[in-house]
This record gives sequence, C-alpha cells and structure tokens, in this order.
Amino acid sequence: MSKVVYSLVLDDNVVRQVDRVAYQMNTNRSSLINRILAEYVSYQTPEMQVQDIFQALSRLMEACAPMKVLAPSSEAMLSIRSPLQFKYNPTIRYTVELGVVEDQLEGEIRASTRTQSEQLILVLNSFFLLLYKIEASYQRERNPGVPLDCTVQDGRMTRRFHLPQELTDSQDISDAIANYIQMVDQALHLYLSSSNPRGVAQQVEALYRQYLQQPNTIL
Repeated sequence: MSKVVYSLVLDDNVVRQVDRVAYQMNTNRSSLINRILAEYVSYQTPEMQVQDIFQALSRLMEACAPMKVLAPSSEAMLSIRSPLQFKYNPTIRYTVELGVVEDQLEGEIRASTRTQSEQLILVLNSFFLLLYKIEASYQRERNPGVPLDCTVQDGRMTRRFHLPQELTDSQDISDAIANYIQMVDQALHLYLSSSNPRGVAQQVEALYRQYLQQPNTIL
C-alpha cells in the first residue's frame, strides 16, 4: 500500500500525548496517527492486520508450554523462545517478521540460538538441512515452479514465506504460522533426542506430512 506525506496542523499538547502513547506501544507518531484515523473510519490497514496476527499468534504460542513469547522489539516482529534438551540448557528463538509487498502479506521465520557450542551448531545445521530437504521435496508438489526460499548457516535457519491468497483472516494466518513453528520445534526436539539418524529422518518427515494435513499452512 502506497503512502503519501500530508501536512496536518495539530495541537502541541495532542502531539505530546500521541508521542507518549507511541513510545509505550513501541511505534512512531505517524504509525499511531495512521492507526487512530483508520480505526475512526473503520478501515483495517495492513499494519493493523499484522498486529492482529501477532496478538493471536502470541495467544497460541503462550499455550504451548514451555514456549515463551518475548516482548516485541518492533511492530513487524515477534519472537518465541523454546528450551532445548542439550547440555548447558540452551534455548532456540523463533522470530517471525511480517510485511506487505504489493498488497500481499509476506514474511519470514528465523530459528536461531546464541550458543557458542560447536557441537550444537553442527547438530542444528544437520537438522535444518534435513528439514530443508524434506520441505523442498514436498514444496515442488504443492507449489510447482516456485523454489523453497530457505537458507541454513551457522546453526540458523531463515524460512521466507508467503500465504495462499485465500488465507486472509488474521486468526487463520496466525494458525498457519503457529502450526509451522510447532512442527519445527517438535521435530527439532525429536532430532536432538534420537541416536538413529535414518530413523529420526523418517520421523521428521512424518511430522512434516502431519503438518501439511492441517487446514492452515504457509508456502
């Protein structure tokens, strides 16, 4: 959605209060005024939809103990932390970032950890590459001609995605994102607890097939 610069004459006291509220909401003056005006005329902006999605996603992920939703660092980003069963008790962070490109909601999910353990980094690389291989195989069937947009490096995975055009409801979109994160987290815990590489690869693929059977998924 295009944006245009407009000049408005506002009371200084109003601006101060707007800035105070914007700071509390971790946003800026323009975004807050845009949201206030949109709500007044009963119009949902893409930014408002993103906030609705994140609010619904937060509720879903908070119900998935022991996952924990972290305080948002920006309006376009939400992070979820999950503990790993590995020595020194590390955690993995799933970060969701959403934006609108040519009126289509797009985003990415990043899975990363701050560990300094070379062993854990190698294990994470191995798992993410396995998941990439499985997902790319099924992606060719689900979305022919569109390669899987995913990178794996240094124990981190970045999975860029778009949503099916028919998926427009904020709750359905949050369900799709939550389903993917839960699948990755469950598969990762399974992978870390297994000593059978071939067997666990089949189990991870089975989890992914179960994920695809859900009504709301990302592409």
